[in-house]
Amino acid sequence: MYSTLSKYFNDDGLFQMTGEAQYLEKTKAIAIKVEDDWLQAGIHSHKTPYQVLETLGLGQTTDKLLEKVVLDNSLVITWVKYTEHFNKMYPDEKMTMLETFTKAFSNIGVMKMLHTAKWEKRTKIFATNMESEQLKMWLSSGKTIDDVFNLLKLDKEVLVYRVLDEHLFRTWVSYINAYIMANPEKKAAVFFGLQSNFEDKPLNIILNEAKKYSSMENTATKIQTDKIPTYLANNKPPRDVFELLELKYMGSDILGSALFNTWMKYVEVFNKRNPNHQESWFDAVRSNLEYGGAQTIEKAMKNPNTVEVGKKLEKEWLNFWLIQHMNAVQQENLQCVVMASVSTGSLGVSPTEGGLVAMRAIKKFLVRNNWRGKLAIVCKEENVLQAFVAAKREALKEFNLL
Repeated sequence: MYSTLSKYFNDDGLFQMTGEAQYLEKTKAIAIKVEDDWLQAGIHSHKTPYQVLETLGLGQTTDKLLEKVVLDNSLVITWVKYTEHFNKMYPDEKMTMLETFTKAFSNIGVMKMLHTAKWEKRTKIFATNMESEQLKMWLSSGKTIDDVFNLLKLDKEVLVYRVLDEHLFRTWVSYINAYIMANPEKKAAVFFGLQSNFEDKPLNIILNEAKKYSSMENTATKIQTDKIPTYLANNKPPRDVFELLELKYMGSDILGSALFNTWMKYVEVFNKRNPNHQESWFDAVRSNLEYGGAQTIEKAMKNPNTVEVGKKLEKEWLNFWLIQHMNAVQQENLQCVVMASVSTGSLGVSPTEGGLVAMRAIKKFLVRNNWRGKLAIVCKEENVLQAFVAAKREALKEFNLL
């Protein structure tokens, strides 16, 4: 029956019809018969699962492919059934779903498909499991860390500028972890190889990602810490070391990082050695966390281990904005500026209608944004400041700060 129908329909179209026909009682038997005939014909002619994937039109694009797998698409069900029969008939040529997808779309194509699928609720678990299976597949085939680096088409130079596909890089580091877990005796050699093959900046990008894995955290941290004396011997400015260590990519967790604390000590030692060339730790942090400062301080305040450095950062940031607003007063020839500093955010208002009105406007701004604020008035002359004392007192009541 299949041989007759195949003269008029390709396999893709034919199985779209039989898939639907199996749900109708009067056509179910015919649909099953067609599928069985097709399956036997394919097995007899030694068609591989990859060839059948192409024949059914499933090997043309990764778009929505995993969704079809999860939702039991009729074509996928047919292909899975064929693969199971093929693997039983030809055990020496056995192919998994992942191996077939890799042959059809390449390692990078599969990785991108899995990355996209992990953002979808219904395919997330399946994609995550397949990602783990991919690491095992590379391990079982004897792929080295360099092999996986090359097959993912990562580039040492591009790595420096972080413009590569981040998920491919993270996959590679996860393979390093899997490789070390499977070969613990090779751990030292792996890290020696990384240090030999990469300059400081890309190496630190790798080490910072590696520290997310318990199997590599201590070793990666030690390599970075051991580099500090070399930077000091070369009298490298703290800002340069901050960038070399890739600290800015730690985001709002930076204050809790052991590496950041090591860098802070580096700044202290550097400044003692260079009394005529003092560097501010805050300037390096501020320029790299300009838009994430509030979140950084907020996280630090919630952790007993980082609350002190969090307060230190907040104080520096408030001083920075105070100077900014004082400059605004001088440059714009204003008598006063009412300032509400909000951890790492601030709002300056020129009180043309009076300080109280301005402060109430600030209050509304803070409430609307759900921020806790501190108030200050920056004035050029002391007598002007006195004129605002009463207004400030009223404004503090508005904020329930009195």
